[in-house]
Amino acid sequence: MCRVDSTSWKAYSCKTRYSRYTCYGAVWEVHYEENRTTFAIVEEEKRFRSYSDAFKRAQEYQIDSSYSCWYDTRNPSVAQWNKPSTVVAIILLSCGGLSVLLIGIFSFIAIRLIKQEVLQQRQDNIDPYFNPDFAIKQ
Repeated sequence: MCRVDSTSWKAYSCKTRYSRYTCYGAVWEVHYEENRTTFAIVEEEKRFRSYSDAFKRAQEYQIDSSYSCWYDTRNPSVAQWNKPSTVVAIILLSCGGLSVLLIGIFSFIAIRLIKQEVLQQRQDNIDPYFNPDFAIKQ
């Protein structure tokens, strides 16, 4: 749980296809209730055209109130209100697993075809009248 210490807004540089403009996002300073010494910043990804809209959004989380939040254990100074999505991770993991599987299948097929070709070439080069075990002694 995150306890809100302050609310504010932050200016960003946003762009459309044809222009750049200043946009604003809600920002909260929070601390984790487990240990009151770890502070974090929550920056909302949604951007607004006016700072008053961003500030209104920031006011939706009341100061001295607690809300569920998630943070990166490697960087606890950055938090977010929404639970992180695992969809991207699952898609990337699935693509990686599928790639490894396909490489394995194609490698197996290639090795079998190469072995089959080598055996065929050996059979084509065998002289039916030549017996390497038979040696003529003089």
